[in-house]
Amino acid sequence: MSCAGRPQVTAPVEPFSETFYATKDLNFRDLEKLQTINSNASLEQSAAAGLIMGRHYVRKGQYDKGMKFLERNYRETYLSRYMRFSGMLWLFDGYIKTGKEDKALEYYTMISNRKDEEPFPSVIKTYCSSEGIRSTGDPFADCVDSRLKPSASDKKIKDAEHSITPEITEPEPAPQVEIIKEKSMADKVFITGSSHMEFMQAAIAAVAYKRASFKLEMGDGFGFNAAKIDPFRRTVDVGGTTYRFDITKDDIVAEATGYAVLEKAVTVIAVSNEYTNHAETAAAELKAQNIQVHIMNFEKGSFQNEMKAITSKYDKDTRYTVMILSPEIKLIKVVPLVRYSVKNPEKVKLIIGTDSFGKRYLTDDYLGYFRRAMIFTPVYLAGNVNASEFRRVYMEQYGEEPTLAGYMANDIVGFLKGEPVSLFATDINYIDNGKAVRTVKSFRIISADKIELLGR
Repeated sequence: MSCAGRPQVTAPVEPFSETFYATKDLNFRDLEKLQTINSNASLEQSAAAGLIMGRHYVRKGQYDKGMKFLERNYRETYLSRYMRFSGMLWLFDGYIKTGKEDKALEYYTMISNRKDEEPFPSVIKTYCSSEGIRSTGDPFADCVDSRLKPSASDKKIKDAEHSITPEITEPEPAPQVEIIKEKSMADKVFITGSSHMEFMQAAIAAVAYKRASFKLEMGDGFGFNAAKIDPFRRTVDVGGTTYRFDITKDDIVAEATGYAVLEKAVTVIAVSNEYTNHAETAAAELKAQNIQVHIMNFEKGSFQNEMKAITSKYDKDTRYTVMILSPEIKLIKVVPLVRYSVKNPEKVKLIIGTDSFGKRYLTDDYLGYFRRAMIFTPVYLAGNVNASEFRRVYMEQYGEEPTLAGYMANDIVGFLKGEPVSLFATDINYIDNGKAVRTVKSFRIISADKIELLGR
């Protein structure tokens, strides 16, 4: 259903980021959501969603369907600058691919007149990338000029030589309705840096779930009362202050090492790439207690082969502590191998230091590998009701488990909305001098329904 010629509908619709979906390879769930927005949302959102679907169908070779969406939804008055410029390019592209040179030339002229206006240069670069065209330095020349067939190109030159073409301008966008904000720390939020798909997906879900009033976009944009999120560093810049939400590994390693010291057994420290710098620190602490220590990076070698080489040095009655230091998402690469790499698995104590621990490993598929393991983490997602609720929302929308990045996105959206930390998913105690403070907690996994809290 097009936005043209229909009254604005006020049915509630989940917010969406046009810059995110405009560059995403859409799946079935995305198309369902965009169709709902195109049918029910405000004119601006409806037109943007229709254009994005049109671009998708053209890229998939469904030209008739795609061009109908593009032509019906390119309504300059209702679109943001980003979507107006994107729509021009997508219509140009569609007419080129369907052999309608005169129509393509019309949009070529519009693009040529506006190509230096922000954010058109970045829009053209994205278009180049999506079309698989390598730019030599001038994306407009490489990805727009070069797409015109010789006949259209000749016509363009002739028209330029023998007539003065009036500059094609667009009507100014309709004035935006002022929205009174009560708690939000920003009116617009930009997710900066290179693409972080899961973080963006989770942020979109969180904005809808929390009914946050700010607009969420990708890119290093700017504006009055705008905030910027770096999804890789997990920082938020707002009002001239940087807030840090990332997790410190030092405390995780210190707590896990302290328990390994108590075991006084031969200790194998198995680390992922992220924890390589912490392995020597942990080993020094253990060696100071006269404990035999071996270090391995389970991402760079064979865990099983290295364990066999280590255990061959000791007799069959030797007790072992295997201390794994890794992000939660990588635990499945190594934990299932631990008890199958020694002759007497009952003599192995498994200690895990990780950034977070959630319900993904408390299912029938994985629980057996983690039973009796001691977990040290500042973010115990499985025991947090706010994390459980966001997990439900995320899985309903995307059909997959969120990782820590998703929960971080949820909390940062909540922070910008003005929610108290008691509603956050990643166990933040408070924010001190712009840094989220958490406490490492320790647990022993007995069963999916029985988790022992240690040290209390």
